[in-house]
Amino acid sequence: MKAYRAAATAPWCEVQERADGVHLRFGCGDEVAFALRLEALKEDIPSHARRWHADQKTWWVAEAYRYELNQWRVRWFENGRHTTPPPSAPYQAHQAPWAWVPPGSGAHGAYAALHLLPTAPPALVKAAYRTLATLHHPDRGCDTATMAQLNAAYAELEKGVAV
Repeated sequence: MKAYRAAATAPWCEVQERADGVHLRFGCGDEVAFALRLEALKEDIPSHARRWHADQKTWWVAEAYRYELNQWRVRWFENGRHTTPPPSAPYQAHQAPWAWVPPGSGAHGAYAALHLLPTAPPALVKAAYRTLATLHHPDRGCDTATMAQLNAAYAELEKGVAV
């Protein structure tokens, strides 16, 4: 059995109003960006107010958390514009791009290593580090050099910012 991942696509988000609440689908081609969006959704919407429907591949969100869902969507998807999923494209295996900028190049390079903009708030820096560390940890079969680069970038940002 082969492992397939979606081809690189622009981030998209689809929200459907239903009688039982709000149903949400979203995606993007970058594995790291998807993981960050998912972690942010789980932080913004409490577990009792959201549920994953595997058969429909949608998230159900309670009506009472519509405001929080819209705030999440505004932050993560093109300023809240309703975007639609791309047409079905062939799936292919690929690795997420890893553009490493050495930590010695300042905080800007450290933000780039964590796939963030320099304006990212401390909570997002921490979330990005944890997500990337989970994805690239040596115990999961990844190389130690990548993990060392992540640790160096996070340590550099931790010095200047209360993370």
